[in-house]
Amino acid sequence: MMTRDAKRQMIMLKIVCIAILIGHWFDFYLMIMPATMKGESGFVIEIGIALIFLGSFLLLFTKRLTQASLVPVNHPFLDESVHHTT
Repeated sequence: MMTRDAKRQMIMLKIVCIAILIGHWFDFYLMIMPATMKGESGFVIEIGIALIFLGSFLLLFTKRLTQASLVPVNHPFLDESVHHTT
C-alpha cells in the first residue's frame, strides 16, 4: 500500500520493487534451506545459482532482442508515431 505520490516517482517504485524481491527470496530461503542443508552453509551456493540463472536469462534475452526488429517494417502509421508530439 503506497501513496499516490510515491507511485508516481520511478525511483521510489524501483526501491520498493527491489525490497520486495529481496524479502520474497529471503522468505523462501528461510523456509527451504534449513531442511535441505541441515546445518551446512548453503548461502554461497544459493547466491551462485541465482547469478547463474540471472546470467543465462540476460544472455538469452539480449541474444533474442538483437535478432528481433524493434521497429515495425512497412507499418502504415509508423511515420505518424515518430512525429507525434504530446
